[in-house]
Amino acid sequence: MIANHVWQSTAFAAAAALLALALRGNHARTRHWVWLAASLKFLAPFAVLAALGSQAGSHTSVRPVATAPVLLQLEALAEPVQTDMPAHVPGRTVPWAEVGFVLWACGSLLVTARWYARWRGLRALVRAARPMEIEFPVPVRTSAAAIEPGIFGIIRPVLLLPEGIAERLTPAQLRAILAHELCHARRRDNLWAAAHMLVQALFWFHPLVWWIGARLVEERERACDEEVVASGGEPEAYAEGILAACKLYLESPLACVAGVGGGNLRRRIERIMGEWAPRELGAAGKALIGAVVAVVVAMPVAVGFLHAPAARAQAEERPKFEVASIKPAPARPILIVRALPGGRLSADATVRLLIQNAYSLQAFQIADAPGWTGSDHYQIEAKSEHDAPRAQVMRSLQTLLEDRFQLRYHRETRDLPIYELSAAKNGPKLRASKEEECQNSTEPRPEPTGGRMAPPGTGPVPLAPCGSVAVALESGGARMFGGKVPMAEFIRVLSMVLGRTVADRTGVTGTFSVRLDFLPDAATPALPPPPPDAALSDAMSQPIFSALPEQLGLKLESVKGPVDVMVIDHVERPSEN
Repeated sequence: MIANHVWQSTAFAAAAALLALALRGNHARTRHWVWLAASLKFLAPFAVLAALGSQAGSHTSVRPVATAPVLLQLEALAEPVQTDMPAHVPGRTVPWAEVGFVLWACGSLLVTARWYARWRGLRALVRAARPMEIEFPVPVRTSAAAIEPGIFGIIRPVLLLPEGIAERLTPAQLRAILAHELCHARRRDNLWAAAHMLVQALFWFHPLVWWIGARLVEERERACDEEVVASGGEPEAYAEGILAACKLYLESPLACVAGVGGGNLRRRIERIMGEWAPRELGAAGKALIGAVVAVVVAMPVAVGFLHAPAARAQAEERPKFEVASIKPAPARPILIVRALPGGRLSADATVRLLIQNAYSLQAFQIADAPGWTGSDHYQIEAKSEHDAPRAQVMRSLQTLLEDRFQLRYHRETRDLPIYELSAAKNGPKLRASKEEECQNSTEPRPEPTGGRMAPPGTGPVPLAPCGSVAVALESGGARMFGGKVPMAEFIRVLSMVLGRTVADRTGVTGTFSVRLDFLPDAATPALPPPPPDAALSDAMSQPIFSALPEQLGLKLESVKGPVDVMVIDHVERPSEN
């Protein structure tokens, strides 16, 4: 998102440079406004204009609709608790996103601190300066410091003059210098310079913003020169006054304290003394600038406006339940979200688990959700008008969440801790599947209490459907099992158990049989830890990071990687039935 904004602003600045080149024969004040627009674009992302267009094109808040969710085999997980990575897991990589942020923050602070120190020094000079009796629209003060004449301040500006300047310059030269500073005050050049200094502090790493700053100073000084000469000032006296001030006094240390010595001094003197006169901006030039502004502003607004009807139509086509009952329920250790025959939904779950199932997400992919979404339990019974498949039932659940729970969200890609699954030292130990190790789709599907994650003491765990992975708790230990399993399915369920995205680096193709016994611990937040008195088998006494290499010949490493997340903007407790 930030990268998009930077390159869009860079492209805008390039267009501004071409426009300023086309206007090189016109008044400097026109080019100054062009460069100022290029600067302020860094503070105004196109996404804001697109959002305004989207609001104008639609009276309803439309969220993107997720694609058909994949069947979740772990429908009855207790609410997971995010935990830190165990200390024994190797393979941490450099967190480049955090390093980049720290570098940016340090650079921004250094730039800001440098300018603040200079501003404090100038403010001390102004406070120590004495009032000076000169007829001028803003207060005039004289300072013993050898600093050039300049306007200090934005809200209540004052003109700061060095002591004895009236004796060092002729009356004509002093009048020209005062006229120049009056131009700065009228044009509010300090305000615009301060705005660009903010851009420089935020985007200090981009050479273009510093180049734009030099162009702004150059054009504002030329604009004041043109105004002084056009108002009847003597060019020779004015040029001599500028040269004398630059020779006798130090230039202002801040761009937001407008003096007389900024820009390319030689070119300024040549223009002041020459017979060159800027052209007035004609109808063609005004039309060109107006067209550029209209395109820049209208294009992202139009994109948002045109996208709104499509998004609204998409929202209107979303399936809905014909009837739905939502009731608060007491907390239970086993949570379920099940799509039943006849297009029905039965759930006894938290809002977080409902969101996970509706949008096919893992727990770690939900960000900024209020705490009550993981603690308040609800019983939901809903029915579609027709015998809808599971995918449509889950899309209807999306509509239910957005209508009854007022769920509002947006999608982001964040750089988060993930795991990489790869072959261990001696390679994978994956067996070919046998027919008897999984349940064919034509066979009856027994449902243990609470979905496919059997709680302890509920009897034998049924076979998992062919091509899927199930998880069962057995006397405090855990077992992942399945037949004819593709690596993508194993990765999906493993990701849910670990509470992080798992990236496949195994190179394994085809299907295989899975049986992994391990001990739930802090690294598997989706599974409850065993009770203290649990009698565990040798296999189930291993944590998952040890069990994977020994039993399946696979290993996990913790790295940073992109993760798609749903950021919750708003959610509230449900409306009455």
